[in-house]
Amino acid sequence: MFAENHADWNLNQWQSVPFSEEFSYCLTRCDGRLRMWAQPRERLSAACVQEVDKLGTGSIMVWAGIMFGNHTDLVIVPL
Repeated sequence: MFAENHADWNLNQWQSVPFSEEFSYCLTRCDGRLRMWAQPRERLSAACVQEVDKLGTGSIMVWAGIMFGNHTDLVIVPL
């Protein structure tokens, strides 16, 4: 692992190391549950259940980087 191999580095050496990360975010309700919209006292009915994806996509991937005293812009990665 990089950090273990460089554990004896001083602060000046670490300040020149860039760190980056990419992450995929779920834009819709990705928990697999169905949502129920019903009037009060209305029985639970399959007719009242509707899954909606208003954004037209389920997820977005982003990337960014940091280093001492600086950072990249947040980049949206095309899927």
